[in-house]
Amino acid sequence: PIKNHWKLAARKTKYLTDPWENLGFDTLQEKSATRHVYNPVTKEWWKDNIMIKIEDKPFAKGAMRECYRMKKLSKFSHQPDWKHASNYVAKRYMSEQPYSIYLQDVQLQMDSKMWGDKYNKRNPPKKVDFFQAYLIELKEEECVKVFCVEHFIEGNYVKYNSNSGFVSELHRLTPHAFSHFTFEKSRHQLIVVDIQGVGDLYTDPQMHTMDLSEYGDANLGAKGMALFFSSHLCSPLCFALGLTQFDLSQEELSRLSSNKWSIISSETVVSPSITGSSDITKLNSTDILPLSTTTESVSEAYQRIKLLYELNPLPHTPLISEDSYHSLESPIITPEEFQLELKCGRDEETNVYTNTEKSCDKKSRRSSSVKQEIQLAKDIEQVKETLHSLGQVHYEMSVYHSIGRFTDYKPDIESGMHHLKKAAQCGVTKALYLLGCIYQQLPHQQLEQFTVESNPTNECLGFEYFLEAAENGLRVGMVIVAKTFETGVGLGLLCDSNNGLAKHRTQDWKAAVQWYEKALETTPTPSCDLDESAPDEPEYSILAHLAQMYNIGGYGLSIDLQTAGDYYQKAADVAMEMMKGKLANKYYMLAEEAWSIIQ
Repeated sequence: PIKNHWKLAARKTKYLTDPWENLGFDTLQEKSATRHVYNPVTKEWWKDNIMIKIEDKPFAKGAMRECYRMKKLSKFSHQPDWKHASNYVAKRYMSEQPYSIYLQDVQLQMDSKMWGDKYNKRNPPKKVDFFQAYLIELKEEECVKVFCVEHFIEGNYVKYNSNSGFVSELHRLTPHAFSHFTFEKSRHQLIVVDIQGVGDLYTDPQMHTMDLSEYGDANLGAKGMALFFSSHLCSPLCFALGLTQFDLSQEELSRLSSNKWSIISSETVVSPSITGSSDITKLNSTDILPLSTTTESVSEAYQRIKLLYELNPLPHTPLISEDSYHSLESPIITPEEFQLELKCGRDEETNVYTNTEKSCDKKSRRSSSVKQEIQLAKDIEQVKETLHSLGQVHYEMSVYHSIGRFTDYKPDIESGMHHLKKAAQCGVTKALYLLGCIYQQLPHQQLEQFTVESNPTNECLGFEYFLEAAENGLRVGMVIVAKTFETGVGLGLLCDSNNGLAKHRTQDWKAAVQWYEKALETTPTPSCDLDESAPDEPEYSILAHLAQMYNIGGYGLSIDLQTAGDYYQKAADVAMEMMKGKLANKYYMLAEEAWSIIQ
């Protein structure tokens, strides 16, 4: 269908008047250029030679690039026919940029085009596509000029969303549903945003990827994904596509429903290292943005359309007339298919669901709902990896709320705690650690605005968070849990999810020994990746704690003087290596004392 649309468009344009007919291209010199084309499926480049005419001066400029009008002669022409040559826009950076940046721009657009193809296979009401883009090298007398090139299309150019949470006043469903689709279909590894163009033919997109490995400085990673979901309220089109609503707090849903969120610039935002800002959350102004000049809010429009869609498969929807619901007589994906696709996966060529482990790994998509992902993680091992990615997005949302990024820079504690807990449910160790600090009233520099009342219930919850962080491999969590079992301070009450608080915890030196020993086997997490105030327990200190417990015994641990002496000896050796001479001598003496009692 997409190819047929392009062929039809090509036939129509053949008989249309050239909008550049009177711009003097007849007088411009023919030039030979090298074209580089990227294949997003094979990840390979190929090149050929083409004949072009290009203007000497740009006709438009942006923040970083300038645009030139260009014509390309068809390779199928038997003789030069510039009258019917195709119109293109050639884009070039105004400042000197490495060649790799141009390659990256083309790769980004072509990879986005591939995601558009995946979206279209779901048979949505409106198909999407991206301009075919490629790179050309033009040899001049003194240098080689490089351009990113794409077709010129006349029409009303609209930016529907940005890479930092901007949403257009036009209540289009397709652009935002497409972005949401890429997040779930990629299994939370990327999202295509910065959707802009003529109708649903897009150009200059941006991708946020979880690993930040590609797509330039405007790839904001999990931070960018959080910005998208901060302003995305799922529409009937999202539901029809089988997409799930990202877990927003009641406060966020209320804010989106009433049109009250901070104004966001439509400009593409780049990483702090480029802007010079230390925090990308502070790059935009904070006035309240009315979404529409109409009296109907996004929520009202959404509820009205959803209600009409449920009652009548062919509602009259003038506000969102661009996205026809004629193809929504039944959901694009049924609930049964939705569960199958989450658990197994759909072969995009045959449209058949499979249930092999291989297909689950490569073709299944992920939900935006933490509850659904946790349920799936119990059955499918691969889901645990993508569950952590979803948690990272929630964690970044909590950071944004801690500084009031969406509420006129007044911290939204309720929403921040909501997303921090969601991140913890997904197993994000940083979230688990910070929640442990918050509930046990321990110092923490990150999210310091988040506080809870000090009581036995919260003390219990704090210990549970530390315990889960320890079980997830966080060394700091292991040490805190070990000290808690050793001292009995901070144990709180044993939590029971069904009956509330069940009984008091007790000191347990056997458990303390197990966690201390596990901490010794675990690599410490850098404080910059966790929290600057996170305690960094040195190895010799942990060894000394173990030695002391074996030396005294109690709380379920038998006295073992030989083991105590061995641990004191190891603690002394480590302390000596770290230039802690006095401490090392103390440990050597304690080791001798323990061994002497045995003799």
